[in-house]
Amino acid sequence: MIHLTTSASAQTLKVIPRSYASSVSMILRDDSTNTSTTYTVSTTTDKNYLVLSQALSPVLVEGRFYDLTLKEGSNVIYKDKVFVRIKQYLLTRLIVENIQCQQETMSMIMIIL
Repeated sequence: MIHLTTSASAQTLKVIPRSYASSVSMILRDDSTNTSTTYTVSTTTDKNYLVLSQALSPVLVEGRFYDLTLKEGSNVIYKDKVFVRIKQYLLTRLIVENIQCQQETMSMIMIIL
């Protein structure tokens, strides 16, 4: 599974495809709405990886799953699932708030004892 963000700037993917191509069609299908967006992407290689860098517009929706299909012409050379992760600062804030809540609960237990 590939993790992407909601960023409007270019995001880079590294995959190991069935075959290598200098240009591919990248199709992202939103699992929630069943809508697809197709991008034509130039690629490079890095050892055994095919490297794609593409700005995604429309911007991906946070917390959703997408199906990724890479095609060279009509041949499918790679398929995977994509998850759009929660922004890091929100995740960090949730973790910090959870720790603070646990500390307050422990303090209350110590006072009761």
